[in-house]
Amino acid sequence: MPSELTEEDLLVAVAGQVTEPDVHAWCRGRLPRHAWPRYVIVLDALPRNASTKVSKPDLRRLTGVDLEHLRRKDHACESST
Repeated sequence: MPSELTEEDLLVAVAGQVTEPDVHAWCRGRLPRHAWPRYVIVLDALPRNASTKVSKPDLRRLTGVDLEHLRRKDHACESST
């Protein structure tokens, strides 16, 4: 998602008995600090479609983030260069 401080901030949506410190503990030792998510959203369950894949449109609605808009904006920047 866009950031005022950097180019992007990472957001992760997780389901179950997970907390933000749990996510950061998992990242520790696996990812460099700059790759850790800045935002952690914990859901009861990830939304699934009929083929049991994560439903991205439903996930966007649940998190309140319009990721498709961001993706189109990124592609527009790439095509203009």
